[in-house]
Amino acid sequence: VINYIRVRGVVDDAISYVAAGSGHSRANPAGASPLNPGMPAGLLDGDLLVAVVTARNTAARVDVPAGWTMMREDENVAYVGRRYITGDVAPTWTWTADVANATLLGIIFAFRNAELVPFTGVSQPNASAQNIAYPALAVPADNLAIIVAGWKQDDQTGTNTLAGMAEIADLWEASGDDAMLVVDYVIQTTAANIV
Repeated sequence: VINYIRVRGVVDDAISYVAAGSGHSRANPAGASPLNPGMPAGLLDGDLLVAVVTARNTAARVDVPAGWTMMREDENVAYVGRRYITGDVAPTWTWTADVANATLLGIIFAFRNAELVPFTGVSQPNASAQNIAYPALAVPADNLAIIVAGWKQDDQTGTNTLAGMAEIADLWEASGDDAMLVVDYVIQTTAANIV
């Protein structure tokens, strides 16, 4: 059977950052309490939504909402994405194997002209320390959005944005058993490794 495909247009515009919704943090007094970060403003159909959601309990695993796709999971920190369609609303996030008093944190943000499937990724667990160490990343291609998320089992007084990057979120919660989440990004037109 011969298949005919009609191409109506090809989008090759550069990746751009759209916005972040309101981040949400809360103590989880009953265990399995939901988290409700807000949706970004200014979305267009086809924009890539990315949620970074965490639970203080490192055994917890996020329950992926219907229509969303797990992009990457590093123990209790999950990167979950989907394409925006007009009328979409922010989902409620829950966890499996969560425990009472575990602090929950989350943010939803958006990029335009970005892919849902990550090219590459790397993670690094750290021993307890004031600062969050992060691993080097070999960037495999031009025209990529690089997202760096740091999570810590403690609250914080503030974070510094990584050199050459912009900050998406800086969330922390002192109630419950304490946790923090910071998310930075850079859009590289020419690949440059993260050191």
